[in-house]
Amino acid sequence: LFGLMTEQVDIYSLGNIFYMLLTTWWPFEDVSDKEAKKLVKGGDRPRLPKSITESEDPIRKALLEAMYMCHRQSQTERASAREVETFLMNKMKEIDADTLAE
Repeated sequence: LFGLMTEQVDIYSLGNIFYMLLTTWWPFEDVSDKEAKKLVKGGDRPRLPKSITESEDPIRKALLEAMYMCHRQSQTERASAREVETFLMNKMKEIDADTLAE
């Protein structure tokens, strides 16, 4: 499909899962698989509605940032599974602390 299968390919797929959690849509669901591959290889990413990108909801913001970490074009700049886990665990602690402070 995209060459050598590495952790970074899995991480990109994890970004697609975050995308689906945020939008309830499949990435590039309105184009063929062939076109989707071309778009991804060219650096394009699935569209996101403003209700997601401009959301102030801390959970949406955390998932969006995690998705961006996973969808970096360069595999060498893409987050590792551990980096995504650490980021989300830290965000979860922040959200819990904010909830308790209310």
